[in-house]
Amino acid sequence: MSTQMFDEHQHPRATDGKFATKDVGEAAGGLSALGAAPAPLDQDHAHMAFDEDSDTTSEEAWSRGLDVGLGSRSPWGEIDWVTPVAPGIIRVSTPGHGGVKLSELRNRQIAPALRNASGWYEEDCEAYVPTGTFPRAFAAANGPSSAWSDPDHVREHSWGRVREWMPDQYEKATKHEIAPGQSTVRDRALWLAEHAEDHVTVSARTSVEHPGMVEVTTRLGGQGYDPGAWGQDQRKFLMPADEYERGMSEGHYQVVVDPAQHQDITPPPVVKVPARGYSGLDSEKVASSKLARKALTKPWRLKSGAVTNLDVLIKAGKITGKGTHTSDAGRTQYYLESQEFEGDASRATFAVPKALWEASEAPDEQ
Repeated sequence: MSTQMFDEHQHPRATDGKFATKDVGEAAGGLSALGAAPAPLDQDHAHMAFDEDSDTTSEEAWSRGLDVGLGSRSPWGEIDWVTPVAPGIIRVSTPGHGGVKLSELRNRQIAPALRNASGWYEEDCEAYVPTGTFPRAFAAANGPSSAWSDPDHVREHSWGRVREWMPDQYEKATKHEIAPGQSTVRDRALWLAEHAEDHVTVSARTSVEHPGMVEVTTRLGGQGYDPGAWGQDQRKFLMPADEYERGMSEGHYQVVVDPAQHQDITPPPVVKVPARGYSGLDSEKVASSKLARKALTKPWRLKSGAVTNLDVLIKAGKITGKGTHTSDAGRTQYYLESQEFEGDASRATFAVPKALWEASEAPDEQ
């Protein structure tokens, strides 16, 4: 296996990794430096760790099938850093994210409720599963001078993190029920369930028109902003900035808004007008061009997944415009357009021969 030391300054990380809870660049110490200490555990997790002291498995058996090196693919892209932790366990990194990869045999030691069939565990949350299962291996890899060289500390901290981020899987794996205050993920889910019928903020911005106020967008239950939900369960209110900050400080990262106590500034729903379609086609121009006739029957897969052709779309009045694009080399591309509503920024485009473009009565959008 190829290995090399990783220089964070030469490989700046992106910050859009899956499960990331902070900019990845803030976690320069890798798994041993992510996050503050979790809430104290009220039980020992020695039974959840593999018995590494009594292990007699050969290095060859542990490592079998784990063929990952520089340039290999990972769930987060091409690997640019690899370091072995123990036989059958490696850490990897990519420009965007990273994690731990286990061999098949190592992965079988993971509790079924927490096991990823692929053997990949991303670095921000899931990697605490293998560190908690093989704490002695990870402690040894951290080195004797590290604060994380104590296997018991690695094990208990890891399981605290698993409880924090994966409460349902943690309970299944440990048979231990999580109490309120032991997992912010669980607490947040319970809080949202409690406020399923309340207006809960999903976004906010400082009001320019109303100094000292915040414009908050809410939805019932706080289940995410939806541009198409205005006039339904999505509303906008004015809230004093200090009240909003107090609500956010409670730790749920969302605020319950009482419609009776705050000014409703919900914008009126947008009325969408269907775009005008054109079904006219100059039959003589089409008849005189083999390319035009062929283009009419060429199959196209729409965004919806449906397969159709231009002959069907034109006859149904679904072509709403046409346009051209000329490249730097002077080559002109002709295309027909179809959009569902007037003013839509997105539209389907179909490259066509010049003869068919000229035959269509749809207006030239340019």
